[in-house]
Amino acid sequence: MNLSNSFSQNLRVSALSLPICIFLPTTLAFHVGVPISPYHFLFAIFAYLTFNLLRLRQGRLTERLFVTGIPLLWSLISIWFVGHFLDYSFDGPQYHQEAIIQLSQGWNPFREIISPDIWDTSWAVWINALPKFGWTIGAVVARATHNIESAKFLTLYLALVVGLFAYVSAKYSFALSRAQSLGVAFIAMCSPTCAEQLLLNCTDGYASSFAALLVIAFLDHLKRNTKQTETMLVLTAILAGLAKFTNLFLIVAVVLIMAAFEWRCSGIRRFFRLVGIVAVVSAFTSLLLGFNPFISDVVRYGNWNYPMSSAKWISTEGLGQKNQLPKSLEQIIYPSHVPINYRGHGQIYKFGSSLFSRSEHASSTFDSSAHLKIPFTAKKAEWDYLGISDGRIAGLGPLFSGIFLVSFALLLFGARSQPLLISIALSLCLTAVANPYGWWTRYIGYLWQVATLGYLA
Repeated sequence: MNLSNSFSQNLRVSALSLPICIFLPTTLAFHVGVPISPYHFLFAIFAYLTFNLLRLRQGRLTERLFVTGIPLLWSLISIWFVGHFLDYSFDGPQYHQEAIIQLSQGWNPFREIISPDIWDTSWAVWINALPKFGWTIGAVVARATHNIESAKFLTLYLALVVGLFAYVSAKYSFALSRAQSLGVAFIAMCSPTCAEQLLLNCTDGYASSFAALLVIAFLDHLKRNTKQTETMLVLTAILAGLAKFTNLFLIVAVVLIMAAFEWRCSGIRRFFRLVGIVAVVSAFTSLLLGFNPFISDVVRYGNWNYPMSSAKWISTEGLGQKNQLPKSLEQIIYPSHVPINYRGHGQIYKFGSSLFSRSEHASSTFDSSAHLKIPFTAKKAEWDYLGISDGRIAGLGPLFSGIFLVSFALLLFGARSQPLLISIALSLCLTAVANPYGWWTRYIGYLWQVATLGYLA
């Protein structure tokens, strides 16, 4: 792979712009009352081609065609490939696929809600309240292809994009050899969370990929600090936040590290410039791109974190009288899923225990506990568990606890060890600890990037 710096940088922008060109026009159409139609996909392709060909009008024609055509071709291959596989998971064909079907059939989530908007077997409460970034993109594709299974292409598409970002960063920001850069790319794109959900409609796979892109863009910006790297950092942060609520923990960590970096290296003027960028981007993302659910949930339910922190809508079936209901859905889900030996313990204990335990589906529902083990040891049942889409205890694989320790050893004592790499690896761990569901691995799939950082060191 012999990519010039300018070609590879432009290729990254094109690859990232494709999902934006699908999501942005569709979201703007929702604002004015236009639902998804068969023409949305064609318009998205037109917008993508127009944006990139105009952006690259100074380059050679062949380079412009390759930079524009490679991501488009890979997206079409991804759509065709995943369309041949059924989603066999539990959650995927439930509310994820149901949301895609509703959107593709004309539902406008900005103006309408799916009934009954309660916690019951209809899953409508999740469809109404959760982020719709991936669902919207999937619905546009499903409407164009008339194949609901093709809607799940985004995870496969982004896997290669993560590899591209990692390769370019390793080669040009860290000056590694071609072989070493390919190694970084391979590790970065092989997140078990993405692999397990490659052919599913679940959101954790592509949300983890966007988080990985944010980490890589953050590394690039701290190493080179150019307008281009700053723009890429902002874009990946927006996309990561739109993909899944739990990525907000990582975005906050990135902002805090950037604030400290700007204050120390560039002075108070650059610090306040960063504050202004964060404020403008947050307002733009919430009001325009993330109106549903960030704003609409506040308007409808009085809480942006609905339904996790509100119980007024919960069905009373099986839960007793109304005055006996829990205050939030979290009070129903958390006790039934957390391993019984995690009760009463703090976040650090749960995260550490999950990291260094056997890979398993331990939860209170099955009256089971998490079991600690020696790193780099594994039982056959753990390898069988590796393909489970709902990764929980040690869900990044039976060997990840050992990989985690080796990675931090390299970060501390490796030939290319840098405080920058160590601080980002620690921030990944701290965001996982801050997440109330940090022991539930599919919510912190980006922790896999500790291995990427270790290899860089």
